[in-house]
Amino acid sequence: MRMRTPLVAIAVLAAGCGGGMRATTRSIPRHAPRVEMDPIRVEAQRDASGALRLTAYDAQSLFAAAGHDLAAGNCRRAVELYDRIAEQFPESRFVSASLYNAGLCLEDLHRDPQAVQRYTSLQSRLPDSPDIKDSLYRMGGCLERLGRWREAIATFDRALAREDLTGDERLEAMARRGAATFELGELVAAEQQMRDALLYYRHGSGAEPIQTDFFAAEAQYYLGEVLRIRFEAVRFTPMEAEMRRELEEKCQLLLDAQAAYILAIRVTNPHWAAAAGYRIGNLFSTLYDHIVAAPVPPELDAEQREIYFDELRRQVRPLVDKAVRVWERTMAMGARTGLGDNEWVERTRQGLERLRAFLNPPHPAGAPMTPPLPGQQNSGPGAGGRPSAGTISS
Repeated sequence: MRMRTPLVAIAVLAAGCGGGMRATTRSIPRHAPRVEMDPIRVEAQRDASGALRLTAYDAQSLFAAAGHDLAAGNCRRAVELYDRIAEQFPESRFVSASLYNAGLCLEDLHRDPQAVQRYTSLQSRLPDSPDIKDSLYRMGGCLERLGRWREAIATFDRALAREDLTGDERLEAMARRGAATFELGELVAAEQQMRDALLYYRHGSGAEPIQTDFFAAEAQYYLGEVLRIRFEAVRFTPMEAEMRRELEEKCQLLLDAQAAYILAIRVTNPHWAAAAGYRIGNLFSTLYDHIVAAPVPPELDAEQREIYFDELRRQVRPLVDKAVRVWERTMAMGARTGLGDNEWVERTRQGLERLRAFLNPPHPAGAPMTPPLPGQQNSGPGAGGRPSAGTISS
């Protein structure tokens, strides 16, 4: 996590201005350094007895108290104190760290819109602060969670415009900008941005090696995602000649997407390897769904349609088997790498359960081998008289 450590900051500051005063006064030498101290505020309040109580504090004391609250996990109180520093001591050297740490606390409280406000305030009020760079990445994460993709792209563009990024930081901004572009549905731009990120990862700037593989794997995964969306967009028409062409195009896109996901797995980052493994299995189950949902040749009568679907399911059954094998390997990889409750491992487990139930349904004698699944289209009135195709999408 990118964060400032309040107590360390206090220790450094205290070391710089914590010297004691001598008993006798001395004149300040002509060239002696001057230390500008934060102003002190005094608040007057009456207690329960009606007596007037005076409380004096400055930015440093508030910052220390906020640091203790932060360390104790009392983020709500810490945010209040950090905000007081930013509001009541606008010229204090503690303002930058206070706005940044308030943003961190608000993220911890799942209050991303308010965290964005603190990071934005920091960037506008103190554009030369050393906290700006980290605040851009933190704010980008908030905007991603909020689905504010345009703003996320603009934030990562601002990060990429900086000249003080490490190789890892530049790769991170490139990959996350590409992912946000993908989420907007701008596939051509997203694909190019991911390719640029991968090119940078492989060749870099020559200044220093890139240490992390997480964002390289993310970029490669999203290349697969672009191809998956194109694959899913190809649907079948009832004309045999057209359907053959569409099936060929769809299968080629499946192979291209699978190749991209395999490359993501080969980066060896466990999180994105699990995501890519899930998606590969999903490619095959989706192809099955789309084939069995394709329009039926209009010249077939009811009996011929029944035969048609029996033969169709028999021919495309290997797609389901392939998905099961891929997902079983993904689950095994997740267990080896200790991913535990990783979201992609969980999605794979759920998908695998559905496919196994589909392949081995309990059925009494005389019942169809493929019983209807939840959400499956049934034959009869309102369904065009079409037999159920056995959808297995996950």
